[in-house]
Amino acid sequence: MLSNSVFVHRINRYPLKSYSFGTKDPNYERDRSVPARFQRLQEDFEKYGMRRSVEGVLLVHEHNLPHVLLLQLGTFFKLPGGELHPGEEELEGLKRLLSEEESGKM
Repeated sequence: MLSNSVFVHRINRYPLKSYSFGTKDPNYERDRSVPARFQRLQEDFEKYGMRRSVEGVLLVHEHNLPHVLLLQLGTFFKLPGGELHPGEEELEGLKRLLSEEESGKM
């Protein structure tokens, strides 16, 4: 049976001129290779259990079109976010991670 409920989620759009862009020291992968990354993740899982992460989509409005802001990590591009601390709520964790990425503390 179909529900008559309508879910409305408001998306705020901000002009690109509201942001400043610059350069920071490059961010590097923690692991030297894919097998090393899988080994670290396996060890972390055995020690801490399932990890939780969060990512945010940052939309800006420029030239009457929406744009998604991405972070560059070497040759890869990613959404801002990362791993949550144990017991950390998603929204608070995303705010913390965005603040860390903005300040270059990653």
